[in-house]
Amino acid sequence: TTLEDAVETMLASGCCILPKILPPDFVQACLSKAQQDLNLIETQLDQNRSEAQTSHDVAAAWRVDYREIVDRDGGRRDVRLDWDKYPYNAPGLIYNAMTLPLIQALFHYEEAKGSHSSNSSSNKTSDCQDIILLYMGVMWAKRQKPKDDDHQEKHQKWHADGGHLFGHVQLPPHCINVFIPLIDLTSDHGPTEVQVGSHHLNGDHTVEQTNLELIAKAGDAILFDYRLQHRGKGCSSVLKTDRPILYLAYAKSWFRDTANTRSGRSIFEGTRPTWASRILTGEPLPMGQGFDRVELSNNQNQPPDSTPASSGTINEIPMPPRVPVDGSGERWVLFKMNVQIGENDDAENPPREETMVVYNGDMPVEVATQFCYQHQLGPDFIPVLGETIQQQMNQIQQQQQATRSLDRDEEPEQSQKDVSETQEPQSKRPRTTE
Repeated sequence: TTLEDAVETMLASGCCILPKILPPDFVQACLSKAQQDLNLIETQLDQNRSEAQTSHDVAAAWRVDYREIVDRDGGRRDVRLDWDKYPYNAPGLIYNAMTLPLIQALFHYEEAKGSHSSNSSSNKTSDCQDIILLYMGVMWAKRQKPKDDDHQEKHQKWHADGGHLFGHVQLPPHCINVFIPLIDLTSDHGPTEVQVGSHHLNGDHTVEQTNLELIAKAGDAILFDYRLQHRGKGCSSVLKTDRPILYLAYAKSWFRDTANTRSGRSIFEGTRPTWASRILTGEPLPMGQGFDRVELSNNQNQPPDSTPASSGTINEIPMPPRVPVDGSGERWVLFKMNVQIGENDDAENPPREETMVVYNGDMPVEVATQFCYQHQLGPDFIPVLGETIQQQMNQIQQQQQATRSLDRDEEPEQSQKDVSETQEPQSKRPRTTE
């Protein structure tokens, strides 16, 4: 019922459920997008299977092992596609008013505990710069026919997404999974089952370790510790549809997830966007804000090094290079922009300038939304400011491409030069006298 209750529940049990974190219409938008993406990928998968020629192509197609889609045990199909597009890029989802404050409180629990007051001003974290969004996607539970021997659907194996940082001390979470059902869950839908308290080192905990199905409604959030033992239960064949869950993984910015890697092979021809872990900048948004679609004419949020794929669905204007796919968290300042706030003819509130800093890996809409929220500007300013940020990013990208192109043109010419041509003959050198 309170943030403090949620923190204590997460620390003791390793999981909790926050109700109604997303508006119903936004949940529907996510569901529609997830179904559209799955249809696109499965159509391409069928085509790849029929056209595969090399042994590597055949293996990837039949194992379903691509950057955008991976088949896992328990009838799970893990999809990551168009993460840079609406609704997945909505600031209200990434900087959610309910989930992000809880994640911040857990990541800063030791600091709060040391000061004996989680509500003191010294512990308030108004910015997320020490939090990284590792990845996000949609996990589908495919309907299964019961096994012949026990008439039960196949479940995933028990597992934790990662281990403890150290083997001798129990620490607060350093990585947290957020699962958001896009449909109402029942036991038939193959919900996530957890071993409550199993994130504690060597069984050192006060909660009795029991198995619990996490049943939630569409738009609720299921949070659990990265170290918690869990599994996806089988999705019943009696249902009419498969089960989608939107997932996000948040971590402390120094954390590197080496346990959950994916193939670098794309299921599509050409280059599709790659996932780039990125440090978050800003604050949790107010309840109910940040879910509107914001359209930028200059192709917002285009990932790095991407060219249009054969389907023509990828934006044509690339953005500057983003944080590496390995989740290094490296970032640097791309540019600073002075923004004038207020009108010149307003004598009571004269205009002022505020400086906005844009980093490598930032998303234009996120930066614009955070800036407008911090300076109490209306939502109408978000697309205007976002487009200005995008234009500047595109300009930087064009300059970088021009520089790289110039370097490539000069390298062959220089490599062909003979040393004798680069040095002036001794006889032609001007003589010096003392």
